Amino acid sequence: MKQNIILVAVLATLSMVNGVPLQLHKRAVVFGPCAKVSPTELTVTMDPDPPVAKGVETFTITGTPTSDLADGSNFVFTALTAGAPQGEAVKTPFCTAEGVTCPVATGTEFTAKQPVTMPETLPDQLQVELVDATGTTIGCSVGTIAPADGAPAEDPADGAPAEDPAGGDDGAPDEDPAGGDDGAGDDGAGDDGAGDDGAGDDGAGDDGAGDDDAPPA
Repeated sequence: MKQNIILVAVLATLSMVNGVPLQLHKRAVVFGPCAKVSPTELTVTMDPDPPVAKGVETFTITGTPTSDLADGSNFVFTALTAGAPQGEAVKTPFCTAEGVTCPVATGTEFTAKQPVTMPETLPDQLQVELVDATGTTIGCSVGTIAPADGAPAEDPADGAPAEDPAGGDDGAPDEDPAGGDDGAGDDGAGDDGAGDDGAGDDGAGDDGAGDDDAPPA
């Protein structure tokens, strides 16, 4: 009875584990300050994360501007590969972003949500910049797209067995260095087994039936 209960518990656990989706080969974009100096720190997240090529990403951008933001201010999204722009930057109006009501006064925190379509080939980095109506950078943040995790390293031999350094066949018995036959050598059926000692002169020779036993003439 106890064995049946244990078996049911194990099967239930396996069912729960199989029902949990595996989060393997994930990318994560971590945003930080850009190399260029910007007076306002921008906190940026994106969904979905990891990004999907040609998919629509929703960026959530939070900041506290050090100058007023009015109509004509923009978000500028730039894909970067090897540090250089990949294609044209995407510019979207700041004041029409979800969660924003312009004008935004200096020192007033905002949280904006802006959807952007990803390029056909994902870049190395994504840069998010906020500029005012004059084109002056108010805030800037850049995120690095990490490579996929958990991918197994390719086996150089692709699973093939390693070659014997001497070129031999590991499955075949090694050859006797002296070229002899260990299984049927002289010791097994040689002179010692049926030689002179077993049926020689000692067993039926002169001592057993020789002249000493014959009657005198």
